[in-house]
Amino acid sequence: QYFRTNMQIYGLQHKVSLSKKAFLQSTLAYANQRIWSNHDLIYRDTNYRVLSIHPILYYGQREQQASFNQHITYKFSNRLTAKIGYYFKSYTFEIYDSARFDTNARFVTRAQGNGSFFLFQPFAQLKYKISEKTVATIGIRYQYMSLNNNSSAFEPRAAISHKLHEKHQLSLGLG
Repeated sequence: QYFRTNMQIYGLQHKVSLSKKAFLQSTLAYANQRIWSNHDLIYRDTNYRVLSIHPILYYGQREQQASFNQHITYKFSNRLTAKIGYYFKSYTFEIYDSARFDTNARFVTRAQGNGSFFLFQPFAQLKYKISEKTVATIGIRYQYMSLNNNSSAFEPRAAISHKLHEKHQLSLGLG
């Protein structure tokens, strides 16, 4: 088997103060991944010397993701913070899979396709600092995916986090 991969990730983030208590944060990111795989059938003699090599499988895949998210954070007090924003992610993919079922035959395409879709998720959340070590978060999220024209109802979220000491934290999340 021979594998080759190639991956790139780029990102840009901008944060601007809107007031003493609020800021806007925007993030733009891009990821690209390619995977190729070749499989060969190797015939050997009893001394393990190679007699012949026959390619039997080829697989290739490419995925691209571009995302943009933006949120506004507002600090009501030292204990209470609100965040409202959205995530937008675009996906593009290509796939190719072929095999040779007989070493003398031609390759047969088993799968081939490409496409794209996007995901949109607006959200809102409140974070409350119960104590110096304990923080509670509640929120709501909505999701729409264009792949199957599917949208979900609003999904509630909740979490609590307690810092045990400097390097350890215990968290519980639902949603």
